Amino acid sequence: MILMDTDLLDPFSGSGTTPIVANLNKRKGVGIELNREYSLLSLEKAKNENINAELIEFQKIKFLFPQKKVLCP
Repeated sequence: MILMDTDLLDPFSGSGTTPIVANLNKRKGVGIELNREYSLLSLEKAKNENINAELIEFQKIKFLFPQKKVLCP
C-alpha cells in the first residue's frame, strides 16, 4: 500500500538519499544522521538537486537530552 501526501522521517539518513527522493516526489523529507561527514554529504546532494535543505547540528540541541551519570558498583 502506498500512502499519498505523507511526510517522511529517516532516522538513520546516511548520505540522505531517502529524504532527497521524497522531496523530489513532492513530499517533505527529514533525515537524521549523527555522523557529521554524512550530514554534510547529504546537504551537498540536496543542493545539487536544487533542494532547499538545512543542517541542524546535534551539538546545538544536545540540551534536550541531558546526560545522566550512572553509578556502577
